Amino acid sequence: MAFNSSRRDFLTRLLKPVTEAAAQAEICSPELPAGVNIILKVDLCLAWGRGICNSCERVCPENALLFVGMMNPRIIDSRCTWCNLCVPVCPVDAIEVRPEAIPELEVEES
Repeated sequence: MAFNSSRRDFLTRLLKPVTEAAAQAEICSPELPAGVNIILKVDLCLAWGRGICNSCERVCPENALLFVGMMNPRIIDSRCTWCNLCVPVCPVDAIEVRPEAIPELEVEES
């Protein structure tokens, strides 16, 4: 029996279901665990052992993000005020904050 395709085509067809499942898992991310208001998704984070990124650290006014060895960021829950400043600056949406945890901004009436 002759195989009429390249190795690349074979591997692409073989891995396609896996990559589609991973993409679907990113779209339908699980909810935050009970009692957790902020989470860093290390599998998406650029700085987590794969590259240089400190976008979240630069905007955090409370220094709640600790980078271990210039990589591997961790969120220090006791410092985090859930201000939500780190979420929009993350280039890969690796930080998720529970919406109920974000403090309401008090609007001063004039």
